[in-house]
Amino acid sequence: MPSCHGTVLARQLKALYPQINIIFATAYRDFYEKALELRVSGYLLKPLQEEQVMEELRNLRYPIASKGGLFVRAFGSFEVFFDGKPVSFRYQKTKELFAYLIDRRGALITQDEIVTVLWGGDEKHSSYFKQLQKDLSDTLGALGCGELLIKQRGALALWGDQIRCDYYDWIHGLPGGLNAYRGEYMRQYDWGEATRVNLEGGAGLWDN
Repeated sequence: MPSCHGTVLARQLKALYPQINIIFATAYRDFYEKALELRVSGYLLKPLQEEQVMEELRNLRYPIASKGGLFVRAFGSFEVFFDGKPVSFRYQKTKELFAYLIDRRGALITQDEIVTVLWGGDEKHSSYFKQLQKDLSDTLGALGCGELLIKQRGALALWGDQIRCDYYDWIHGLPGGLNAYRGEYMRQYDWGEATRVNLEGGAGLWDN
């Protein structure tokens, strides 16, 4: 770039958009340290190989949640997005149910456990379970994601391997997840504190 050095341009872009993903593609190693200081997403040396480029795109420093269907944000306040827009549920408790299923990472959760977590075990709320289950099923179905919800008699789970989520990226050691964590996890839900403690304590990167 004859009119502007690459690292200068990168610094200007980072000042405008702090979470921009920048990948250097250059024939020179000289700028590697400067690139690291700028917290760029990647640094590739020419000649480029297609697989190298794809690997960098699969491991961006900041997750891209603006497009591409369903995305779940667990770090900070819990939120569910579809094509960049927040997903609305009929009941607030449905959103919390979805959050808890995300937290359990694909494990099958019984009705009793859900009632305990959402209502402190108050059995008078057991009748709401079917309403929340239907709301969650209807909402995901309307988005074309109905297959993500796994239903068995009196129990629910999510097909975690098919869900894009910053917490799951953290688990697998992907830069987008590691860099998205800022000390908060599903902060509107008290039960999320146990997972946050594990994150803070460096409980490790789990394999599944």
